[in-house]
Amino acid sequence: MSGTSAYTAILYDVLKDGVLTPQELQLLDRTAKEFGLQDNERSNLHLAFVQALVEYVKTDGIVTEDEAGYVRVVAQTLGVPLVLEATV
Repeated sequence: MSGTSAYTAILYDVLKDGVLTPQELQLLDRTAKEFGLQDNERSNLHLAFVQALVEYVKTDGIVTEDEAGYVRVVAQTLGVPLVLEATV
């Protein structure tokens, strides 16, 4: 498994509840370090993750308040610019 795949899989798993705990953040940090991911690579993965999440919640043509709220929380948690929420 590549570093980006491993990091993204863990990112998906830890953000299922929309909360990134200190332990989960440490896990992400360790994974990034283990695979040699740089900060800019992690930022790009965070952006891609949020963009994919936005596309997913839009698939049925209806974005509920809960879905929009979840996207906002994940974007804020990952430090992704909130301009993306305008697409939700």
